[in-house]
Amino acid sequence: MFLIRLSLILTMLCGMSLQAGLFERVDRNPGSKNTIKVLLVHDKPGVMVEVKGKYRIFDPNTNKYLTTRFLGKRKLIQAIRDGIKWGEEFPGIHQLLIVPGNEETTTLVDGIEYRGLVYVYDIGGAISVVNEIDYDDYLNSLITNKLKRELPKEALAAYVIAERTLALYRTMHAPSPYWAVRGDWVGYQGIAIINPKSFLAEVIAETRNMVMSEEDSFQGIKPFPSVWKKESESPDGVVAKIDLNQADSLARSGRNASQILKKAFPNCSMKLM
Repeated sequence: MFLIRLSLILTMLCGMSLQAGLFERVDRNPGSKNTIKVLLVHDKPGVMVEVKGKYRIFDPNTNKYLTTRFLGKRKLIQAIRDGIKWGEEFPGIHQLLIVPGNEETTTLVDGIEYRGLVYVYDIGGAISVVNEIDYDDYLNSLITNKLKRELPKEALAAYVIAERTLALYRTMHAPSPYWAVRGDWVGYQGIAIINPKSFLAEVIAETRNMVMSEEDSFQGIKPFPSVWKKESESPDGVVAKIDLNQADSLARSGRNASQILKKAFPNCSMKLM
């Protein structure tokens, strides 16, 4: 079976010859942020937030640095009359940004563990919480929770690229300036369910930053809401022409991820975020 190779897939465009010297045709957008903002909690009177490890706190409204803490903390966050209270009070502050001190620092929100930045908002006396996380960690959590079957490597790579495309589309068409997707709607369950040495993690790493664009344009990326046949979450989604059973069969017959995506989403082009 043909196994995906990063050096190959980075040089492919959907449906084009592998001998065409395609590396030059893969667009790069180095100015893009490879993170997605996920709404974890919406309008609750209080949220239990625990940070494990060193962290810093900022006011994201002004980017003002507030404090650094070297030890973890587990306290209820709630809105008070003139700000936010998280064990200590932050008078006049209605937004907090918790920044991990290092890669080992994680944050639990109502008992679920997350990596990355955590934003806390006091909106009219209610608390909302947003997690900003790397796309790869987001995809690992999302797909682990969502995909309930095993796929050959090339089929799984095609699935991952389609999910990354959907995530980028949702980021670029976010319903709010503060978040792009609701975690409870898409099935995002944080990092506790992630196995960093899993087959899925390997495929996500090998396809890092790869997305599809809706047209063969070399002037930027135009992702689309790609969903697999029989998995469509929205009538507005661009539904694949094949289902996962067919993707599985194509992979077992020797087709690579790019060829599978061509079958699923005709006229797409492969690009780098």
